[in-house]
This record gives sequence, structure tokens and C-alpha cells, in this order.
Amino acid sequence: MRTFISTLILGLVLVTEALAGPLLPAPVAGIIHIQEDTFEAEIRAAYPAVADGRINRTVRTWVQNSLHEFKTTIAGDSGNPGHWKFMLDIGPALSGIPGKILSVKFQVMYFTGGAHPNHFVTTFNFDPATGRDMKLNELFTDLPAALELIAEDARSQIRPDLGNQVDEKWFVDGTAPESENYQHFTFSPEGITFYFPPYQLAAYAFGQHQAMVKWDRLEGFLSPALSKMLK
Repeated sequence: MRTFISTLILGLVLVTEALAGPLLPAPVAGIIHIQEDTFEAEIRAAYPAVADGRINRTVRTWVQNSLHEFKTTIAGDSGNPGHWKFMLDIGPALSGIPGKILSVKFQVMYFTGGAHPNHFVTTFNFDPATGRDMKLNELFTDLPAALELIAEDARSQIRPDLGNQVDEKWFVDGTAPESENYQHFTFSPEGITFYFPPYQLAAYAFGQHQAMVKWDRLEGFLSPALSKMLK
């Protein structure tokens, strides 16, 4: 385990109350912020505080596990010469369908050395009635057919943004109608938005992308449970 040179270790946990009520979905009481600064690392994390204990435990546990994994990784890393800091930033974005589904998207940035930071997305979509995080395979009656349609929409929305320099096979593979390519999504009144982190569709320089598939496009594919929630 690395011994930190700095004797000052700040671990600050702040709870931001939902003073601006309309900015947060109804089930969310506030945002919990975690900040840790040491000589070698900077950690910033935040997650929503939800009245439902089941949802709270899920998001809190995911953030805590992410912090633990990051700290374990850098504790075993002897490659930092001291000219830069290890960094982790976890930020939530809240969306969903009011009163029906709460979506939480965590945007994660981490830096453990190299040419640039790394980025990825993790999403949760909670049914407030049960506290469960809904998975992709629960949303559709015919998942392969739904994925074909979703892939078609994703390609048509994203491909024009990538220009002529993109590796076509890389892009086609990353948008192929396979479940692993569409695990990160959130809900809104307009449809389902799917997220593609750097390297899934193209080189890092092309960044992260997203595509929304509108509800009317998915009509006929939705599971009875999801159709009932949307009414």
C-alpha cells in the first residue's frame, strides 16, 4: 500500500439540499458530494440522495465500490513520478419520466497516467414502485428485433458527426445490434437515449456519443410492463 507523502488528507462529505426543487426529480432529496485531496490524488464524486432506501443503497454502493476500486488501483501503482496527480471524477445527471421512472447517468473520468484521461458512462433506471434497476432485456418483447431498429437509428444519428476519418468497421462493430453495445441508456418523456463512450465507436479523439430512439419508433416492441408504466 502506498504511503502518502502528504500528511494532510482531506475527506469532506457535503450534502447539498434540494433548495432549487424543480431542478431535481421529485424522488431526489439532494446530491451528496464526496471530495478527497491528497498529495498524489484528487477524487470528486457525487450521487443523488433518494427517499427510497432501495434506490439509495444501489447508487451509494456503486459509488463506494468505484472509489474503492480506484484507490486499490493507484495504491499498487509505482509509476507516478510526482509530476501529476491521479484523478477520479464521478458526476451524476438525473432524468427520467416524472412519477414513473428515475434515470441516473454517472459520467466518470479517471486518470492514472498516460496521454489522456479515460471516460465511461454507467446508467441506472429505477422503477420507483419496486426500487429495481431495469435492464435492457426487460424492456422489449423481441429484443433482437428492437436492437436492429435501435442500431439503425443510432447509426443514422451518429455517423454524420464522425466525418470521413473514422474507421468504418470500428463504427459498425460498436453499433452492431448486440446487447453489450446498448447497456447504457436513460429514459425521458421523448424516448430512450443510448450512450457510447470513447473507443466504442471510434478513436478517443472522436469523443463520446449518444442517440435517442423515440417512443413512437419503439411502438410494438415494448414489453407489457414498460408499456403499462408509460401510460
